[in-house]
Amino acid sequence: MLIYSLLILTSIMTISFALMKLVLPKIKTVRDVSYSAIAAYAADSALELCVYKVRKGSNPPPVVSSGVNLELQLSFPEGTGTLSADSSANGSTASFVNGTGWSAAGRFQFAPIFDGIDDRIDVANPVIPTGDFTWEVWVWPNTVTGVQSIMSIGSSAGTNSLEMVLNGNIFEMRLNGSVLAATQAISAGTWTHLAAVRQGSGVSLYVNAVSAGSGFSSAVFNFGTCQLLLGADAGSGCSTGLLSFLNGKIDEARIYSQALTQAEVTASIPVPPSLTMTNGSTFVLYYPATTSNISTCSEAEFNHRAVGTYRGIGRSFEVF
Repeated sequence: MLIYSLLILTSIMTISFALMKLVLPKIKTVRDVSYSAIAAYAADSALELCVYKVRKGSNPPPVVSSGVNLELQLSFPEGTGTLSADSSANGSTASFVNGTGWSAAGRFQFAPIFDGIDDRIDVANPVIPTGDFTWEVWVWPNTVTGVQSIMSIGSSAGTNSLEMVLNGNIFEMRLNGSVLAATQAISAGTWTHLAAVRQGSGVSLYVNAVSAGSGFSSAVFNFGTCQLLLGADAGSGCSTGLLSFLNGKIDEARIYSQALTQAEVTASIPVPPSLTMTNGSTFVLYYPATTSNISTCSEAEFNHRAVGTYRGIGRSFEVF
């Protein structure tokens, strides 16, 4: 009788575990990176996420509208190697120099990561507009101290330069030596969208598509055969005396030979989906998954970060 009862109990447990595997996602680790005592809510977030069936690639970079003169688009989809392709019609190539690496935690998918010492990316033979233009990029600075170059190009004649930099926590556009500084500070350890638009002699800056300053520049540019630099700036010429190395990440860098409107800049910033957990707290999910697509809850193998508030306290969870 005892053996019979044990066999029945074993069968019930086996069936229960099998049902649990069908219902619950394969969450390997839950970590509350705010080091609070409520990491369980991260699991709740992951369960809700699974129900919503958020898939890898469901938050791709926005498609460029037809008619916009796109001269460079670096989305960094490769995730490995030392080269990245320009998605614009110009087909330039971005070369990773001095060990510039990859991060799987890009704004959209992968992103180059710079060490702040000597890492940089060179884009040979770029088409860089000298009249009206828009430069835009996502940047994740690990620190907001000193001057860090995001994108820049010099001149083989040594008399021209165009630079997008962080000066401490302030975004600046430097046009042949004149400096236009944003009025809105940015933070370390988060993705921020920056854009600089020149139309005629007017220059406008945007931080996360919000107007952050404007000014004027009558600079005349002639970049010659210089390469575009990401993560560094040339002291002179095309690449002499490199300095102002970036400590952080860059994603979705674009250059247009057109002055985008604020609405068009805004369209470059897709809003991540929000997730309302069962306890009523709202979290924002950041992508991507780092393994296979999430096809069903029982097959989910993913890595994401959820940030938001719980009872008025900021939280940041990682589920991986």
